[in-house]
Amino acid sequence: RGFGGNGWNIFLEARDGNNKLGWNSNISNQIFGTKQVNDGKWHSFTVTVSRSGAADSVKVYTDGVLNAKSTVNTSSLSNEAPLVIGRKAGDDNANPNLLIANLQIYNTVLTEKEVADYAGSTVIQPSHPKYTNLIGYWPGYDDVGTNKLSDMSGNNNHMLLTGNYNWVSYS
Repeated sequence: RGFGGNGWNIFLEARDGNNKLGWNSNISNQIFGTKQVNDGKWHSFTVTVSRSGAADSVKVYTDGVLNAKSTVNTSSLSNEAPLVIGRKAGDDNANPNLLIANLQIYNTVLTEKEVADYAGSTVIQPSHPKYTNLIGYWPGYDDVGTNKLSDMSGNNNHMLLTGNYNWVSYS
């Protein structure tokens, strides 16, 4: 649903006749991946936020390929809202149909090469160059059939699943 306040969201929207993933925040314009993701195949979607000075930007990638970028303003992303995956309460889309696996959130930006190299990886190993920067990592593979997503980053940010959901095989 409409975005407001500090923070960010990733959402699915029909654009040019296809469902595409987008990023919305209070620090930049909305930007979208350029590849349709409603084709029955798994895709990786990556957002990087760089706030290092001259190169401040938000970039979105689909399957490791840079799709779009936007400049950022100085507003803060900090907020107290809980992380929500799937349908957000109050949204006007009552029947979202999506599959999610291997969610990762880092406290540092990945380079374009790192995004390309790790796009589609089904498991993040400790050998990943930014593994120690994970603040949350929810692969989901070991949680099949439960009501939780275990945080494998070591930070114990486990998530409880609520509402209507189904586990399916990743293949």
